Amino acid sequence: MGTGTGVCQTDSVETVDFGLDNSCAVSSANKDSLTLRKQLKLQGVEALFFDCDDTLYPSSCKVSEQVRKNIQLYMKEKLQIPDDKVLDLQHSLFVEYGTTLRGLQELYAIDPYEYWSYIHWSLDYESLIKKDSSLRNILHSLPFRKFVFTNADKIHAQKCLQALDIPEETFEKIIDVVAVGFKNKPDPNSFLTALKIANVDNPSKALLFDDSVVNLQAAKNMGWHVVAVGNSSVDAKDFCDAWIPSIHHVPCILSK
Repeated sequence: MGTGTGVCQTDSVETVDFGLDNSCAVSSANKDSLTLRKQLKLQGVEALFFDCDDTLYPSSCKVSEQVRKNIQLYMKEKLQIPDDKVLDLQHSLFVEYGTTLRGLQELYAIDPYEYWSYIHWSLDYESLIKKDSSLRNILHSLPFRKFVFTNADKIHAQKCLQALDIPEETFEKIIDVVAVGFKNKPDPNSFLTALKIANVDNPSKALLFDDSVVNLQAAKNMGWHVVAVGNSSVDAKDFCDAWIPSIHHVPCILSK
């Protein structure tokens, strides 16, 4: 959870037996949700695709909260949208297009790079996101090809990885919204393009980790394996292959 310094912290953990091959560390606050998790038998899976925001780091870091505030300022100051219209428009664009950016591109033909410089690149990443040596070791140990698959821009993802102290080389590629032609998740084209970029010839060979129920459902509909990450994605339990409270619990469910 967040601290007074603004640096996000991981939950305290204790050892809980999942009934899997090994015991896993899980937040005591989530013990009543153990039935939502199950071990995956990933026969044929070749590549893991990780969303960035609120997935590789927890939502308690408040990055997304700050980004939303920056978007609202951008809409007011750059687009001159009235204050009393901003929140509703931001929400409706996100719901309809998957990102506010794509909606603003449709309505206002905005320059995405100016937009990102305003909402992302001005963030104080080092104060928001804590270094995570545990996650670095977990990712390094996974015997799969790995990609970041984000609706944000590559520079933002790179800065998040730098703050986490995770080498970009941990992943074969950062697949950002530019790489998929601004057809962001949950657009089916984004998943098709991501597979093509990763040279994965069948969606059943891909596994997505994401905190968005909508994105997870879209990927599942496309034939991907999906794992929901974090409390915001608990509603995905009815269709996802597994749910984990944080990305640190990946070893609890992966079995190759």
